[in-house]
Amino acid sequence: MAFIVEDGTGKTTATSYLSVADADTYINVYTTRTTWTTTTDDEKETALMRATQYLDNKYGGRYKGTRASEDQALMWPRGYAYDLSGYLLASDELNSYLTNATAEMADRIQDGDDPIADQEDAAKIQSSEIKVGPIEEKTSYVGGGMTLGKVYPNVEAILKPILESNTVIKLERA
Repeated sequence: MAFIVEDGTGKTTATSYLSVADADTYINVYTTRTTWTTTTDDEKETALMRATQYLDNKYGGRYKGTRASEDQALMWPRGYAYDLSGYLLASDELNSYLTNATAEMADRIQDGDDPIADQEDAAKIQSSEIKVGPIEEKTSYVGGGMTLGKVYPNVEAILKPILESNTVIKLERA
């Protein structure tokens, strides 16, 4: 698959939220793992694509706002998305919350912690076969509301300003 960075225009073929150069900058400043600096650009591109896929799979349903275009390949850019301070995020560019989280996940993936692989393994498990006498039923499904692997508190903290809350408020009548 080709490495194509989303630039805020809602590309139909985008595969990453971040370029290798921008990921290099973030990782050199904010992370302590050293694997990233010893890998090739091709390996970094793969890690960035997997990080993007993970973020969309895990958090796509909680991103604020609406996708800017129904034809775009990724969940961002988005319109009508406000951060925690109430500022409207530009609908024609990617925000730093998303790009920083992408770099953070790509660095973890390159360091050997690949949540996408965990998802693929879990998806393989999601099947069943039942045979009673001459009747046989095979069911296979992917996802089905399963939780997608490990939790990464730092990634969630970075994304918090662009995620809808999971909190449910129960109102009672007086």
